[in-house]
Amino acid sequence: MIKIEVFESGGCCSTGVTNPEEKRASIRFAVAVSQLSQAGFDVSGYNLLSDTTKFEENEAVKEALASDPSSLPITLLNGVVVKTRSLPTNEELSEWTTMSLERLEGKGESI
Repeated sequence: MIKIEVFESGGCCSTGVTNPEEKRASIRFAVAVSQLSQAGFDVSGYNLLSDTTKFEENEAVKEALASDPSSLPITLLNGVVVKTRSLPTNEELSEWTTMSLERLEGKGESI
């Protein structure tokens, strides 16, 4: 089974970001995560401020942060770091899960 985990820094507002471009990316990603979850994929997100233990327990995340403290967000696919410094794109999520881009964007058929 495919497992996607995203480790993000904390923020000052509900989305965790204030930059408009980053906020749009965060909203786009939230839609994609919702679609993946509804389709039965194992997708988890962790926030540094509220999920500190998850950061401390994950060796891959600790190593990534030790080598580059500005690497958040960090995305793991089946426990392996596959992306740092930005959220996964819908294209990447589609490639990793084989879910269509339309469905990831909430435009495809529902389950």
